[in-house]
Amino acid sequence: AFVELAGPVLEQAERAGLPAITSLVPTQLTRIVTGATGDDARARGLLKRFAAVLVGGAATSTDVLARARGQRIPVRTTYGSSETAGGCVYDRRPLPGVSLSVLDPDEAGAGRLRISSPTLALGYLTEGGGTDGGVFAGASPSADGPAADAAVSGAVVSRESADRAFLTSDLAEIGDDGALTVLGRADDVINTGGRKVLPQDVERAIDRSLMLRGLVRTSVVVGVPDPEWGQRVEALVTLEEGTDPAEASALVRSALRTTEVPAHMIPKRVHVVEELPLLGIGKVDRAAARRLAGG
Repeated sequence: AFVELAGPVLEQAERAGLPAITSLVPTQLTRIVTGATGDDARARGLLKRFAAVLVGGAATSTDVLARARGQRIPVRTTYGSSETAGGCVYDRRPLPGVSLSVLDPDEAGAGRLRISSPTLALGYLTEGGGTDGGVFAGASPSADGPAADAAVSGAVVSRESADRAFLTSDLAEIGDDGALTVLGRADDVINTGGRKVLPQDVERAIDRSLMLRGLVRTSVVVGVPDPEWGQRVEALVTLEEGTDPAEASALVRSALRTTEVPAHMIPKRVHVVEELPLLGIGKVDRAAARRLAGG
């Protein structure tokens, strides 16, 4: 479908002398840059003609980004949400007027990401047609415009009326140079024996492992109930052609032992699946992944 849709758009833009920009989720980009079909090759050719290929909605593996750039595809990573009126961070840098900070950072500097921006929504539209501003700083709208003293429920926002802010559910770090690193969602954290495991840390280790390069295609790490530990760490993986599924668990666990991943973060079991479960927007469905893992 991408080939049929992108071709005419590019032709119109090129005739008009205008830059064309497209947006993909990481799963789509992964399939295009690693695919071996004729459609994949045509899609790669089309992507090279865009002025920019925006990739967001979830974390994109460093290997996929490197492969895309090696194929001369002009990828740019993005971060944003409906509440921020779309992308507000590009290639890890906030747009002008956007301010990033983390709430209650830990020793490593990681905490929940807080975004201040003049483009933030005023709140969520309620069934009665009003607006609930309880998850935003600033205020709910009134007939005369924003009311600076509107009530805010819960502890998910700051209240400075001059500094509208939104506290996301994403854990992040901000470097000394201002570069944003999104680590994962706070509600994805696995608690195993009292120790916290961010599944994205394990997924990144699998993605970056030289031992698994060309063997494991994609992975998702989840926590499943365990009578002794509360939760245990398990992984679902898809394999590259030629990898023996019977050896997948031993391969992944052995590879992670050679990294800096602590022992309690190494998956106790590794499940081989043909495809990772996805939501309609192309993100990995972690709830479905937990069910597949037996959780």
